[in-house]
Amino acid sequence: MKQVLFTIFSIILFLSSFNIVVAQTGDLNNDAQVTSVDALIALKMAVGKISGDPEADMDGDGKVTSIDAYKILLLSLNKTDDLFLQLNRVVRTFDIGRYLTDERMNWIITQDNGAKIKIGVVIKKGKIVEFQQGAIKDPSINVYASGKTVRHLLETQDVNEFKNSLKNGDIRLEGVGFFNWVRISITSFFAGF
Repeated sequence: MKQVLFTIFSIILFLSSFNIVVAQTGDLNNDAQVTSVDALIALKMAVGKISGDPEADMDGDGKVTSIDAYKILLLSLNKTDDLFLQLNRVVRTFDIGRYLTDERMNWIITQDNGAKIKIGVVIKKGKIVEFQQGAIKDPSINVYASGKTVRHLLETQDVNEFKNSLKNGDIRLEGVGFFNWVRISITSFFAGF
């Protein structure tokens, strides 16, 4: 039961150890904006015309491919949220197998303007097999937070911030279905959240 909270807690703690600058994600020509020119540069990296740059690796798989160029193009068209891209790059490098083997989660992040970012996360056998913008079907857990809270956790170096966010309601966990609701409620009660 506590594995779910520990998994989410561990992911956020891991995320909080990184200081990520939004303007640099996908900004390959260093002009402080992400445009189709950056996507073209990433595509040239993908086909080997120019050497790769870690800033072009949008999915965190260690190489620059046409998929990374496509993600940069989507970002330039404002169809992909920068917060999702930040989380995607960090979460892909995090090994959660020791905390959770199988889970289906929707992370719902509410931005300051009221817009919601929905991120679907599927974990099988301790590995993240899906991390997508958009909700997944049949989740076992929904996690609610504000964009401000998530960005704060990404920027802070204080490992207690996630726990504080749970205690004061800035992050809310909700089990989907009766069994998951009971599991999350009991875990939250015993963990003091």
